[in-house]
Amino acid sequence: MTITEISPQKKRENRVNVSIDGNYYCSLDIITVMRYKLKTGIELTPEELSEIIFSDQKEKAMAYGFDYAASSVKTERQIKEKLVSKGYHKDIITYVINKLKEYGYIDDKAYASLYTEYRKSGKGRKLIEYELRMKGIDYECEISEEEEEENCRNVCLKYNKNKEFDYNKTARYLYSKGFSYDTIKRVVEEYSEDDGD
Repeated sequence: MTITEISPQKKRENRVNVSIDGNYYCSLDIITVMRYKLKTGIELTPEELSEIIFSDQKEKAMAYGFDYAASSVKTERQIKEKLVSKGYHKDIITYVINKLKEYGYIDDKAYASLYTEYRKSGKGRKLIEYELRMKGIDYECEISEEEEEENCRNVCLKYNKNKEFDYNKTARYLYSKGFSYDTIKRVVEEYSEDDGD
């Protein structure tokens, strides 16, 4: 297998098209071409070509994964799903995920802690934990019972502001927000006693 042409791409200046035996074969990053010292006339085995393409894809996926992870805090699952949607091989995805963890761009525990901190004022522990599981993180929220009850009380007050109190509707609403049955019962009963005065 002989490289017969290496030509720059029109739209992406850092990529080139590589032709083997007179036919287009693949596109590579210019850095990959330089690293492997590729030029017209060079003979390559299929194994060498596969290694070069795999290396190029790793670099391309790494750059994409880095850009995606750096734009905002992401979970491991979110980054994996994004790389899968771009069609990267599972070995390349594993490589990228491990590198991003090594560089500190993926930290699911820190993500879960931040997520909990920002969401706990309007949601209960159960809903936050469920949302985290949907993002691929099995995490037990560190919210005290007192804090959970206070958050539930605030959501209850906000929900019933400027409307007539309905015990069942309020309880259902609080349950949909992820608060536990016991917490809801205490808060709604307390609210209904205050509302009755």
